[in-house]
Amino acid sequence: MAMKQIIPFILIAGIVAAAVFFLRDDYEETFQPDHRSEASDSYWTAILYANEDEEDYEVGIRLEHNEETITPDEIEAVEVYVDSSNFSIYYEESDMDNFEGTIDYSEVCTRCSGLPQLDARVFVSWQTAEENRSSQYQLSLMLNE
Repeated sequence: MAMKQIIPFILIAGIVAAAVFFLRDDYEETFQPDHRSEASDSYWTAILYANEDEEDYEVGIRLEHNEETITPDEIEAVEVYVDSSNFSIYYEESDMDNFEGTIDYSEVCTRCSGLPQLDARVFVSWQTAEENRSSQYQLSLMLNE
């Protein structure tokens, strides 16, 4: 008799667990860095950003593709180089199977603390099946705002 009373609760718990598992929403955090500077052309929007860490800055580059000129499926490889007098970043990706159109890469900059401003050049090269292309951006990031 006790088992007949427990079975409905087990079934309800199983249905609720299955619904929670299959209906969950993969929450993606919005991109809101502490400091940012951006430039764009017909292919990419390049965002140089910095987040304040305890003593240093985490400096990164975010590239968002322009849907009108590039589709993520076309890109086979991408290479990004950020050059500044205080830091440099190099990022390369040749496995673009799961590429959704945004590249976001950052590193800790130990030489950036105490600086009022970061000036950087960003070089982006990418390969499609037909050709190799490149873009260049000049960005200035104010750190004391």
